[in-house]
Amino acid sequence: MANIFNSENLKNDYTDFKAEIFKTNRFVVSRDFADTTNFKKFHHLIYAIALIHTKCQQNWPKSPNRHAYIGEIRSDALAFSCIVLQGYKQSGMILLRRIIENFYNQVYFFEHPVEFELLNLGKNEYTPLNGLKNYLQSHPVFIERSSFVKDYNESIYKNYQFLCKTVHTKGISFMGLAKNLKELKRNSEVERNFKIASIILEAIIFILYKFHCDLSYSNSEKMLISKLIPKEKRSALHN
Repeated sequence: MANIFNSENLKNDYTDFKAEIFKTNRFVVSRDFADTTNFKKFHHLIYAIALIHTKCQQNWPKSPNRHAYIGEIRSDALAFSCIVLQGYKQSGMILLRRIIENFYNQVYFFEHPVEFELLNLGKNEYTPLNGLKNYLQSHPVFIERSSFVKDYNESIYKNYQFLCKTVHTKGISFMGLAKNLKELKRNSEVERNFKIASIILEAIIFILYKFHCDLSYSNSEKMLISKLIPKEKRSALHN
């Protein structure tokens, strides 16, 4: 049997690969999906993240440790929307995991500029995420404040643990196993994936809004964020 891995077949395979990659990268939903409630809410969530990011930048322009990670949450959320619309669920789940990590880093490094500098120099020590979760929960800004913070914190961490199964390939159901571009598993459960992302971002926005309680918002900006939070929790958002 002839060896398929030779220079001649490499050239032929490249020709096929080049043609196929442009066929493969297309959305698995129609343009009408952009008018659905789920997609509109996801856009609203990204907009709120961008608003908080802008406020942090304006308040602490010379302190990247206080706004860089929330900027990365915004970036990853934008990338998530493109990837999931193309049907690549696993890649989207990895981005959601990054969003959660960046959220906890935003809280931790906000008051740790030295550690942030060491991080950028490649000299930091790894902190397990459950340690950052506990750091958030015990932070003085949340003492004797809404119990919803604890509930949201637990929800975020629970989602993180689930998303880790994709990152660490915990079983065949979390594998891709594609041998070529045609075999890439293109997931059509786009609406469900956006729902998962929205649950995570809602929790992140609630906690970040309360964590950055020194930031100033106009009434319309407060309303923009409040509308993302369930009615029974809105009063706690501003207390």
